[in-house]
Amino acid sequence: MQNRWQLKNVPIDDYGKQLPLPGRRAGYVYIIQDIEVSHRYKIGKTNNPQHRIGKQFGVELPFEIRLVHLLQTEDATAVENALHQRYAKNRKRGEWFELNDSQLQEIRNLGAPPKRGEDIERKISVSLLEAYKGVSQRVNVNGRDILVQIPRGVTDQARLQQAGKGHPGINGGAPGDLYAVVHIVPNARFTRKGDDLYIEVDVKDDIARLGGEVKVPTMTDAVDMTVPAGTQSGQKIPVAGKGMPKRVNANAFGDLYVKVKLIQQKPVSSKPSSAKKYQAQPQQRQASPKL
Repeated sequence: MQNRWQLKNVPIDDYGKQLPLPGRRAGYVYIIQDIEVSHRYKIGKTNNPQHRIGKQFGVELPFEIRLVHLLQTEDATAVENALHQRYAKNRKRGEWFELNDSQLQEIRNLGAPPKRGEDIERKISVSLLEAYKGVSQRVNVNGRDILVQIPRGVTDQARLQQAGKGHPGINGGAPGDLYAVVHIVPNARFTRKGDDLYIEVDVKDDIARLGGEVKVPTMTDAVDMTVPAGTQSGQKIPVAGKGMPKRVNANAFGDLYVKVKLIQQKPVSSKPSSAKKYQAQPQQRQASPKL
């Protein structure tokens, strides 16, 4: 309707001013409201807003009806018929009919200039492992399922833009965008800081004192980590390339930092365990009384 009849909103404050007189088919379509029953409206058209609208909405009836919308168009009759058919189907022309707020806004949007649709924001939750590997997740937007690709190495609170997947534009305007905001669920084992991961691992005190190797879990498997002799409790040992994938370079990784937690080994005693031996004492027989 917008492109077909070149609709243009006219500010209500201008209806009493000297508006340009249209040609033979062109004109103005107006929407009036019953003040006493606010949801009742009427559609009309005129070629001379100063005469027709001024007469209806001047000082004669200031408390009964009011102008709520005024459209300038190249074919006032066609626009009036189209609006009446869509919103007042069961009413004769010139009769009052009901409009809800959403329908009234639709009419107001008809003469508005093209406007970009609003953006939409949706929150999506992923595990740390999913953030490590990358995953796809479906997001429901206005009844549509949109597949969002979550890249490997994504960070917490990252905003993933899906162009053109937001609210539709108005009067030919471009649609808005969808922004998927990522929430990474905290991991029970690993802590993430940037592209690096942190983990605490138990190390026996003799290995820490003399040096050795321990198995360390990573996001994909377990690796052998060398523990230098003299390692102290709380010391962090880096394992290169076992952190999170870097967004700037998918083939590069952060590091894994292993915090050592010393485990004291219980000393093994060389003395054999002694058990108390009990020797059974023979029971003494009581003599039978003599009769």
